[in-house]
Formats: sequence, structure tokens, C-alpha cells
Amino acid sequence: TRITVLGHYQRGGYTSVFDRILASRFGRVAVEALLYKRSGEMVGLWDGRVVLTPFDKVLGTKKLLDFRLLKLAEVLV
Repeated sequence: TRITVLGHYQRGGYTSVFDRILASRFGRVAVEALLYKRSGEMVGLWDGRVVLTPFDKVLGTKKLLDFRLLKLAEVLV
């Protein structure tokens, strides 16, 4: 057996300090939501703040793809 870091598989690179701190912030908010018996919400980042957003709001909204970012991603890969 060996240790596997999920972030390596997801992005193909090492996790940054930002990634590790963000994961801890997400985890804290998720646990607090459980403690306060909140459900049906997802943890996310909005304007630099970690927030809970109801699934209904997230799943009911279409978000269009920014093709400029897609082109940039193609150049970077």
C-alpha cells in the first residue's frame, strides 16, 4: 500500500497552502452546519468567504461557460 493524495489525482499537481487552508475552512463550516442540524446545503467559496448555499438554489441555476477561460485552459495544458 501507499499514501495517495486526492489533490494529485484531481489536478495533477501538489496542493498549495491556499488549498490546504481552504479545505480546513470548508471542513469547519460543514461540521458546524451538522452541529446546528442544517442540511440540504453545500459549502462553497463566495467573494473569499466560506458560505452555505441551499441545494435548491445551486441546482436550479444554469451557469454559462466562459469560453475565454476555456481557451486559456487549452493554452496552459
